[in-house]
Amino acid sequence: AELGWLGLPYPEQFGGYGMGHVDVVILAKELGRVLCPSPYIPTVVLAGGAILAAGTDEQKKTYLTRIAGGQVVIAFALQEASKYVDPRGIRARATETAGGWVINGTKMFVEFANAADRFLVAARTSGEAPSPDGVTMFLVDAKSPGIKMSLLGTVARDKQFEVKFDGVKVASADVLGAVGKAWPVLEKVVQGGVVALSGYMVGASEKIHS
Repeated sequence: AELGWLGLPYPEQFGGYGMGHVDVVILAKELGRVLCPSPYIPTVVLAGGAILAAGTDEQKKTYLTRIAGGQVVIAFALQEASKYVDPRGIRARATETAGGWVINGTKMFVEFANAADRFLVAARTSGEAPSPDGVTMFLVDAKSPGIKMSLLGTVARDKQFEVKFDGVKVASADVLGAVGKAWPVLEKVVQGGVVALSGYMVGASEKIHS
């Protein structure tokens, strides 16, 4: 945070430098070169990218500024028990109630869930898979009642979790973007995450083979 890395892709008004994908990939490559175990991609690239693209002015000010300052970790909760990382795999549901929403479902491979202050959760507010319509993003307090997480056993022993949402309440103010219209934003964010992860893996490969 002190070096400005966490705010690299954000506008200056939110504590960033307004740089682009190339700059983020160069940094991700160097993080990979030293095998840095950090929530940089989930928080800065994925969650932060979604907030920058779809958030209200208040959400951007609140979250992007705190991400850039190293004050918040946001875990990206998209994938479920499916081979698909797209609308075909999104089955978690959010039901509207008085003053907010209630989320039920299970997300898989959620990196750094144990360190998260918030989850960015993609859930269906209408429609059924595989339709891209009806997917909505929520910023969920990680300390909310009804959240249960389990560490997954991976070959790399990295911090990936199964996260269950059982009747988790979310305020209307924590909806990110338009209700039911999240997929176009998520698609671009995921593409950016894949590019950054590719840079990280190139750096890691160079480290391993050096």
